[in-house]
Amino acid sequence: MGRSSRGESPRRVDKARVRRKTDIPPPGTPSLVKPLQLVLLIVGVLLFLAGLTFTLQGYGVVGPSSGFMYQNKTWVFAGATILVIGLVIAYLGFYLGRRPHSAAPVSPSN
Repeated sequence: MGRSSRGESPRRVDKARVRRKTDIPPPGTPSLVKPLQLVLLIVGVLLFLAGLTFTLQGYGVVGPSSGFMYQNKTWVFAGATILVIGLVIAYLGFYLGRRPHSAAPVSPSN
């Protein structure tokens, strides 16, 4: 009894451990969203700072006057572009995975 026609014992499935793709993980379950948020935030801030430095060097505000970036308008535009990309990445890292606020229920006015 309990054996299949081939003589093998039937496989027991622990239903508590079987998960479907549509299952929502229970609260407190670690996910990849938090580490991804942190990485995006750090990369975004570093790009922002690099872009700010390049822009200021292009304007001739910081850096040695003998540097190839000093008062070079190419670096002003490149730095501004890198700065904006860094802001976008940091914004994504900050707001990624945040749940939208649920709208307050609207009571019908009679």
